[in-house]
Amino acid sequence: MCPKAKLDPTQPLESGEYPIDGAEPAPIGAKFVCDPNYEDCIPSYPPDLDCKDIKLLGLTNVKIIGTDVHKLDFDGDGIACES
Repeated sequence: MCPKAKLDPTQPLESGEYPIDGAEPAPIGAKFVCDPNYEDCIPSYPPDLDCKDIKLLGLTNVKIIGTDVHKLDFDGDGIACES
């Protein structure tokens, strides 16, 4: 997260790389829109992602700061894709 960034949860943020089908890393320069419901920048819904997809992005223990639209928090503790 960028400390000086001003995030607006009603507006998408374009950043990062995303493997569209979850199988292969995206080519360098591929973009996706960050979902404002998660502290880390993960792709917006849809498509629906699972923890395998999130881990391909190099992320674990993603904090939910809104609605868990991807249904990644299986135990309801506010942390998704716990390692």
